[in-house]
Amino acid sequence: MTETMGRYDVIIVGGGPAGLCAAMYAGRGRLKTLLLERGMPGGELLNTEVIEDYIGFEHILGRELADKMTKHAQKFGAEFLTDTVATVERDGDGGFVVRTELERTFHTPAVIVTAGGTPTKLNVPGEKEYAGQGVSYCAVCDGAFFKGADLAVVGIGAVPNTELAREAGLACDDGIVVDDRCRTTDPRLFAAGDWTRPPDAAPGRRPRPESGHDPADPGTRARH
Repeated sequence: MTETMGRYDVIIVGGGPAGLCAAMYAGRGRLKTLLLERGMPGGELLNTEVIEDYIGFEHILGRELADKMTKHAQKFGAEFLTDTVATVERDGDGGFVVRTELERTFHTPAVIVTAGGTPTKLNVPGEKEYAGQGVSYCAVCDGAFFKGADLAVVGIGAVPNTELAREAGLACDDGIVVDDRCRTTDPRLFAAGDWTRPPDAAPGRRPRPESGHDPADPGTRARH
């Protein structure tokens, strides 16, 4: 049986850093605030061993930072509930009805969705055990931890990008060939996740090979 739990000024869906920050500000603004999170608050922080690039903390454990954020939001009155949001629908008054998988119902004039995301996994042996302990999913976040170490990089960009490239008029029926500097066989495409050309390639000119490494040379190329 569905249980009606009450009305809030704002309901936040997701308890990662963005949701916790929203909860803190909403609570500090004297809004009756509810944060719904299916697990422990913290999001991807809970999957991160050490953080060194969050301003104000030179070195802090991911779980410790998640705990500090949670307590900060609770200090200003934000309520937390462990449940999974099933639906968010408009009601007759212009607000929203939020229903959960545990058959709870809430009413609110405002919903903030901070559901976040989860890195794509390879599902190979050892990946889960060493996640956050040598296995990383963010070069910008964790690259500095591995300075001077030997690394293996798996994948460049998202798999569907070849379809996006094809829609943009780039020739990729035989795949896009990428070299170790993320240069491709099409001078208009640079395989770095952004639609940008490498700094040493002028428009309409293929990337300049260095040390005999030509991305179009079958003997030195790798297909992605």
